[in-house]
Amino acid sequence: KNGTYINARPINYRRPSFHPLRHGDHLFLGASCRFHFQEILAATEMADTPSEADKTTMW
Repeated sequence: KNGTYINARPINYRRPSFHPLRHGDHLFLGASCRFHFQEILAATEMADTPSEADKTTMW
């Protein structure tokens, strides 16, 4: 099916990326954006102050 490959776009796409998305690309993009946002938040929080998990694992 078309939803098998998540990371790779269909090869027959000849339009630029700013054109309207088709199929479930908008869902995948939304999920990836949310994942990256959470990842950045976790990275910044860990950089600012050690979390409880770090304290328990470190000591």
